[in-house]
Amino acid sequence: KGGVGARSLATISHCLGTFSYVDKELLAEVLRCAEHRLAEFSPQGLSNLLWGYVRLGVKPPARWMDGYVRAAVPRLPEFKPQELSTLLWCLARLQYRLQPSRQQGVLDAVQARLREYGPHALCSVLWALRASGCRPDAAWLDAVTAAAARPATLRGFTP
Repeated sequence: KGGVGARSLATISHCLGTFSYVDKELLAEVLRCAEHRLAEFSPQGLSNLLWGYVRLGVKPPARWMDGYVRAAVPRLPEFKPQELSTLLWCLARLQYRLQPSRQQGVLDAVQARLREYGPHALCSVLWALRASGCRPDAAWLDAVTAAAARPATLRGFTP
């Protein structure tokens, strides 16, 4: 395919967010270009793409968000803890509510890699799930609590 690649689109969004620079025309064009390339984005790219918009206080259209989530959720097992916690934080900040079937995909992806999560990522995930109205079951919360209680994880928590 021609045009701007997925990595470049994610970088543009992330840089605009980093510099708090709102260019509505450019942001609209990034969304338009990204919409048809979401499958080409890396997990980090998907997270960075959305993070830029959240950082700027720009909410992508609902239809675009639905396509984004459809592309991202099946790939969540590929996401590193920071990438997934960032994506969930973004969805929560955008007040995007995941459908119950998609919520379970998120919970499964987090639980599968719990041992890799540090304190910050765990806290971000829990906050984002709560803010998004997701209610994990007791078994999932027990697993997260056990991961958080590991000495190596506890040492990483800071006030």
